[in-house]
Amino acid sequence: MSDLLLVNAEALANNDESKKCPNAYDVYNHYLDYDQHSGTFKVDANLEISIMGKKFKVATIYANCAINVLYGVGHCRRESPGNCCPYEKIGDVKLYVII
Repeated sequence: MSDLLLVNAEALANNDESKKCPNAYDVYNHYLDYDQHSGTFKVDANLEISIMGKKFKVATIYANCAINVLYGVGHCRRESPGNCCPYEKIGDVKLYVII
């Protein structure tokens, strides 16, 4: 087999896109983005709210009240050639602002 043919065969055999990201579960050719949501959440006795199981400390002096917040939920739906979207960030929640 010629050297050129061997190099091409190796390139085709190693064309697994999952190897291009640090983690095999990362989403290749995509980037992490956050969908924006709003909602009303009850402040608990520790002055925290819970959004999708993630706790956030809020700046309020009242427990057991309801507050409106703007928050984001992570996803890997946006295409971005050559980038890797970290799989573990899918579903991650960021608190943007208390409304």
